[in-house]
Amino acid sequence: MPNYANGILVNGMALFPAYGRPEDDVVGNALQEQGFEAIPIDCRDVILSNSGVHCISKTVPQKILPSGDGPENEKHE
Repeated sequence: MPNYANGILVNGMALFPAYGRPEDDVVGNALQEQGFEAIPIDCRDVILSNSGVHCISKTVPQKILPSGDGPENEKHE
């Protein structure tokens, strides 16, 4: 069974992992009943690396950081 707990609650939205299974609708409906705007995120490929929506949202790839904001530019005193 896929992991549906690996989602994100933000600004009244619930971004939850979806896998193209009937359970996706059950999870989405349960989140809506709690007052969230339920937004499924297709995680069929992501789950193969033992990750989910929450796991992959914790980091920002260096390439999309504004110039000069990367860790290599941090001042070490």
